[in-house]
Amino acid sequence: MDRSIFPTALPEPTDLTEALAQRLFYGWTPIAAMSALGPLSIAAVLWGQAPRAPLLIWLVLSELVGAAAIALGIGWRRLHVQNALRSAVLICLLNGGLVGLLMPLFFVRDSLAAGVLPATVCAVAGSATIALQAHRPAMMAMILGCLAPLLLWTLGAAPEARLPTAALVLLFAAMLLTYGLRAHTALRELLSLRLENRRLLIESERRRQLAEQADEAKTRFLAAASHDLRQPMSALSMQLDALAFGVDGSARAQVARLQVSAAALSELLDGLLDLSRLDTAMKVQPQSIDIAQLVRDLHAEFLPAAQARGLQLRLYAPPELPARVDPTLLLRALRNLLTNALRYTARGGVLLAARRRGAAVRIDVVDTGIGIAPDHQPRVFDEFFQVASDANTPGLGLGLALVKRIVAALRAEIRLRSRLGRGTRFTLVIPANVCPDRAEAPANAEALRGRQVLAIEDDPENRYALHALLQLWGCDVVAVESLESALLAMVDARLAPDLLVSDYRLGAGPDGVTAIERLRDEFNRPLPAVLLTADEDHKAQAQLAASGIAVLRKPIGAERLKRALVEALASAP
Repeated sequence: MDRSIFPTALPEPTDLTEALAQRLFYGWTPIAAMSALGPLSIAAVLWGQAPRAPLLIWLVLSELVGAAAIALGIGWRRLHVQNALRSAVLICLLNGGLVGLLMPLFFVRDSLAAGVLPATVCAVAGSATIALQAHRPAMMAMILGCLAPLLLWTLGAAPEARLPTAALVLLFAAMLLTYGLRAHTALRELLSLRLENRRLLIESERRRQLAEQADEAKTRFLAAASHDLRQPMSALSMQLDALAFGVDGSARAQVARLQVSAAALSELLDGLLDLSRLDTAMKVQPQSIDIAQLVRDLHAEFLPAAQARGLQLRLYAPPELPARVDPTLLLRALRNLLTNALRYTARGGVLLAARRRGAAVRIDVVDTGIGIAPDHQPRVFDEFFQVASDANTPGLGLGLALVKRIVAALRAEIRLRSRLGRGTRFTLVIPANVCPDRAEAPANAEALRGRQVLAIEDDPENRYALHALLQLWGCDVVAVESLESALLAMVDARLAPDLLVSDYRLGAGPDGVTAIERLRDEFNRPLPAVLLTADEDHKAQAQLAASGIAVLRKPIGAERLKRALVEALASAP
């Protein structure tokens, strides 16, 4: 027999009518079985007790109805839903009517039929309320088809039994109809909820896909915007740093003011791009580091800015403070806290302190600045919120918002204490129980003097600025725009570089990683190298991380570049 009569899984319906039809025909098997097998059983019981001719006619008609029921159960999906439902109602009416005629046609008092036939009629009518509850007209047709002939027959019975019997039949019919209608209502509600849930799931999946597409578009935009915006910022920063070496007096003061403006612009750009990138995805890469050394480096980095504002920048750190944390993210958070502290402090100074507290490392950034009002403190980590609108405190209010997200990604804790007019303390608490890997001490900056550096940079302004800075540090510089130009220079100028510096994106040619690997092969030695990048693409970041080459993200200041070059030389075999 076709397994569609006994479906194990239903296709998802598109509306309530279709859902009810599926449920009806899912339970159609008992109807088909009763229509096909039941008449044979009844005929066998009545054979010899009832007239054969009427019994045979009734049996043939019943089997025809049974065949129709089986055919409908097999092929209802090929019909229009409404046509299938109308066919079901007709079959149920015919089937119920043939069952109901058993009593008027074949009832014989004091025989086996007297017990079998009433039970058969009641059983068929009762089963209809269960098997056909999905479709109210089919259920009612079956029940009324069974009980209407029985009711009419009882009205012709003996006068003393007529009314009580008819009342019993009517009561039984009312019970079946009441139960069946309630079951139908409950099933409609259940299927309606199921359809609504399915609609919501589909809508949720559609929105998720749209969000993923928007996220991918955002990532592509950020990668392109980051590269295109960081390139000129990096050139501007390096050229200003180079210019500062060659001027003095009032000109030097003007350059210093330009450097401050460029640094502020770079900071705003970094904040916007970093915040957007963290919204998209944040990949935490914990390492074993010495936080004491990290804060000492930060102190050296921010000390010139503090001195330029006439502020003290004090440091407290033990000799060693091991922890396992992502150093890039931690540095980004601490830089934002220190920048904020210096920005909002006019007198006094800032304290940067690191110490162990139990199984954790505690880092404090304490200032003597304007402080934060109590009603503002719950909002300082919100995006674009600033505690002051003074012209001397530029910014978009993104620094602390970025810190909050980084802290959450690091599974760390940040605390805030502040008194208006007295200053602010930010405390960062980091789990720490892993000893750091020992790193070699950075080489002296004088290690750059007299070194030959091959620099590859396709952007003319960045190439000029890079060349100028390297010359100021006493390097013998060859600056080219591509790997091809570097290979030509190697032949023409008989280069023997001590250090390679390359941008990651080199126009239409090979990227910086490929260029460095190729040059190392050409010179047949593992030349120390530094990569510069303004790229935020995830694939590019993965390639940079896998290369094992030191990477600096643009825009690049002179001190950061110098430190990276010195460390690359110091780590060379």
